[in-house]
Amino acid sequence: MDFLTSDPELPSLAIVTHANRDWTWKKYRWLNLDQYFHWDDIYTIDDHLYKDTHTWSQAIDFYKVKPKNCLVVGDSPRADINPVNQLGVAYSFLISRDSLWSIHNVAVDETKTKLINNINDLRYLGQYVTSFPG
Repeated sequence: MDFLTSDPELPSLAIVTHANRDWTWKKYRWLNLDQYFHWDDIYTIDDHLYKDTHTWSQAIDFYKVKPKNCLVVGDSPRADINPVNQLGVAYSFLISRDSLWSIHNVAVDETKTKLINNINDLRYLGQYVTSFPG
């Protein structure tokens, strides 16, 4: 995460999750995310709801940004990538996993989404962004 926060010219980072607040707090502390994110800036979707275009739209509104100014990294085509692409997010990155629940394993538009192995692949963000069609 250091490389994404090292340049003050880059946009700020945010976390959107549907994990409950207790679990999110544990992960926040375990991973020392406080060095990158303020706790109050983490947007939690009701943990009884699935992330979809409506809940993602609410999250984007919370951060007071336009979808075209967002980059989203997610691990679910169904709950992360496809909803944000429908909202017009500029760039999306799918962390590919072999163990994805079948309900979430749906096709993505690869002209809008790049597949990555893990968050560390964002070190090559410049290459990924310039390789998007259009």
